[in-house]
Amino acid sequence: MASNDMELHALSSDSQDLRPITNKHGVGETSTSPRSSITAREPQITRMRTTSWPVFVFVIYATFALFPWICLCILSKRPITKEKAYISVDTSSSQPEHWYHVSEKYFKVAHILQSIATLVTIPVTTAICSMACVVYMQSSPLRRSLTLRQSMALADSGWLSPHVLAKLGTTGSLPLYTAFALALFGSASQILQTAMVGQVEILASSGSHPSYAYVIDPLDYISDEDDAAGSRYRNSYEQRTLSLRSLLELPFTSNDDINNWGTPPDSLYADDTARTDRSSAAGHIYVPLVNNFSSGAFPFRQFAPRMNSSIMSEEISSNDFGENCRNETENGHFYARYYYVEQHAYDDNYYNPDVDFEVCVTNDLRISPWNITRDRQDLVEEMYYKTQDRNKGSLGYWKITSITSLGYFEVPSSQNGDVPGPLLEKDPFIDDKVQISENRNAHYKETHLRRRRDNVTYSGNATMLMSGYNKGPLTSVAIALFGPNSFVETRMSNPSNFVIPEDPDCGLRYCTTGRNLHSCIHNAPLYDFLGRSRNCIDIYDSGSVNKVIGQVSTLLFYFTARQQSSILPALSHALYMANKLWLHQPIAGYNTQGQLRIYYDEGIPTTKPELSNTGIIVGSFFLGLHLLGLLLLALYVARMKPWSSKMGSEVMLKMGMVYSDELARSETKQQWDRMVTTLPGFIGDERPVEEIGRMRLGAAAGLSRKRDRKFEILR
Repeated sequence: MASNDMELHALSSDSQDLRPITNKHGVGETSTSPRSSITAREPQITRMRTTSWPVFVFVIYATFALFPWICLCILSKRPITKEKAYISVDTSSSQPEHWYHVSEKYFKVAHILQSIATLVTIPVTTAICSMACVVYMQSSPLRRSLTLRQSMALADSGWLSPHVLAKLGTTGSLPLYTAFALALFGSASQILQTAMVGQVEILASSGSHPSYAYVIDPLDYISDEDDAAGSRYRNSYEQRTLSLRSLLELPFTSNDDINNWGTPPDSLYADDTARTDRSSAAGHIYVPLVNNFSSGAFPFRQFAPRMNSSIMSEEISSNDFGENCRNETENGHFYARYYYVEQHAYDDNYYNPDVDFEVCVTNDLRISPWNITRDRQDLVEEMYYKTQDRNKGSLGYWKITSITSLGYFEVPSSQNGDVPGPLLEKDPFIDDKVQISENRNAHYKETHLRRRRDNVTYSGNATMLMSGYNKGPLTSVAIALFGPNSFVETRMSNPSNFVIPEDPDCGLRYCTTGRNLHSCIHNAPLYDFLGRSRNCIDIYDSGSVNKVIGQVSTLLFYFTARQQSSILPALSHALYMANKLWLHQPIAGYNTQGQLRIYYDEGIPTTKPELSNTGIIVGSFFLGLHLLGLLLLALYVARMKPWSSKMGSEVMLKMGMVYSDELARSETKQQWDRMVTTLPGFIGDERPVEEIGRMRLGAAAGLSRKRDRKFEILR
């Protein structure tokens, strides 16, 4: 038996940590023993030593894990300089482009270090947890519940083994659960960082003062502020109707306009699309900025006015027409009627010049349709007309309804993805100090209840409508098409002025003199939008009074029932042009009072991490839990002085040697399982009160970490 003890004792010596105590001459100290050196070896004595390598490993790993994450969090919000953001009014650096380049390098380095941290997360976690398991089994008050089976699971790093985790009923222990949680937190933090951190190209501030331009603030000329607006816009009121007539005769569509920002996302009459008695057309949005404008890297939200009109036509009865459309110019309504009956049935095979057309706008033109506010406004206008189908000879009665929306929207910028915002319901400039001066905003708040600019000069004279203030777009279109001096009015009132006498030497197309009878001499309004094969009036169309009247009849034909699909898009274009003329007012001189500043910063392209605030919080939470757990375990190991370097095969070999006799008696698997789940899997001090303690499996007292405490090694 003595020889067996000697062999087990020799095999159980720990060459790394359990070193024999030596004297000053380097000779190992031995205790006095009654045994002869021939029959037994003297017990080896060791003391517990502080180990700092877990703390050192933690510091290295924490550097690789924390530094890239901190860099990514910072770079997602601002560059690695003194700037508070990528987009700001002024930069503190004289070379922002250089520092953006430096930040991109930091971004690359952070990616590399993050990859390294991902690779070593599990190995580092396993190493520190393995050392902590050794400390737990030697000194923790809870270690007495640790069985041999559980110690075997810890030695196998069972927190990473599905086979061990599947048998937590017998293998589970507090160290195993702790190590599994730390491995889970470490893996989750690295996975989340990889998943949540993206890369995005942005425009960063250029560092120079942004450029700016002026656009009209509609509020300035809606109001009646001591005729200040009138002094700047007085020449434009009379010219707008003439300009609108010219625009409607040009071969130019709203689709070609650089200020066309497209159609609104919601159709005005979406609930009427299934009705067969109505037709509608959504108009384009006019903005006094080019349709590809973006304020770039300008840091603040900016707003600009926008205006769009939608239109709907509905056929009505003659009674409805009679009740709503009457000659009430004295009440501020627009009214016009054109009637012509030729004395002969037909002048030729191409024209039936009979005209019976009556039109009116029921809005009171003496009152401005707009209110003094920057809140959203929706103006509803109604136009009634009666027309004759020149082929059928029957009369049709129609009601045209337009809804015009005026308000402000957020200008595209790099901060909102260069996407224009929706039409805002409320004034966006209440507390604005960027686009509008504070003094001017305060003045607006004091005077916004003042009288709006109404058409007080209108007294039933239709000619005065051309110079009236702030007409709605449908009213403007009606006056341009059918009002005084319009295409229709001039030809119906005096058609002989437009007759070009026929040349007897001319045939159907050419004259003997070489003159082409189909050469264009004039453009009719809306012809380019009505789907006509020929979009102008030529010499042949002006050969007689009846032919001149036929020019009007041809235009009015498109207002009949059969041509509603053609006239509505044309009128929608006309409304767009009316909005353009109203919202794009010319300014007298260089007076910029009453205008909005729109700033623009071209910016500097750069790359930065894309990481949300939620991502920062979640990623920091898991990384913090992982690092905090590892730090506590590393300090725990350094303070408690482990008796072995790690919970591995060497520890299990020593425990197997101690339990060799018990395990040898297990002849079946059931006996083996019963034995490993019964035998203690912890170590303690068998002689805690004596000068030299003895390491023993299952000993109740833990191993003391006192500096001078000595132990006989496990045997």
